[in-house]
Amino acid sequence: MDGIERLLEDFNRIKAACQEMEQNKIRVGIVGGKADSDIMAIAHAHEYGATIRPKKGKYLAIPLTKEAQAAGSPRAFSDLYFVNAKDGKVLMVRDKKKSGGKTESEAMYLLVKSVTLPERSFIRAGFDAQQKELGSIVTGAMVKMLDGTITPAAAAESIGAQAAQLAQSFIDQNRVTPKSDSAHKTQHTTLYESGTHIRDRIAYEVVIK
Repeated sequence: MDGIERLLEDFNRIKAACQEMEQNKIRVGIVGGKADSDIMAIAHAHEYGATIRPKKGKYLAIPLTKEAQAAGSPRAFSDLYFVNAKDGKVLMVRDKKKSGGKTESEAMYLLVKSVTLPERSFIRAGFDAQQKELGSIVTGAMVKMLDGTITPAAAAESIGAQAAQLAQSFIDQNRVTPKSDSAHKTQHTTLYESGTHIRDRIAYEVVIK
């Protein structure tokens, strides 16, 4: 095979690889069947922000103690009563005995009509902040594809897997802002807490356009 034939063969191979790669769409985030509807809703609220209102009743009950948080609903307690605080807030309180037999009031829940969650983008912000790293991932996979080391399908899988790890590292480094009060206490954003572990649900999928 002379030089021109080899060059033409390489050109056709590269052209075919690029055309095949062009048909792939790489999605990174909480994707497809890997996430249930509750996880998707929580992730969407973090990524874009949201205003949450009660589906039933007049108020949302925000737990103020670890015990209240573990219990979830105020219905788990039979000794709560309402208190109107001086600043206009409505609290659900109970009397609790302390050491020495003294009884003190303990605020268990704050009642609010709605809660507005600020945007805490972890996908878009992560990739915006790590464009250089993402570019290196894409370039590395494309170079291997063009020289025939890996197939277009393998290149797409490699880009997706590494991009998902990049999004996770953005959370691991605690770079998601603004941080919640609980994030200051635990040194991690709420994407790492509350039992849903949004961070661990970040994945990727390659689909054909």
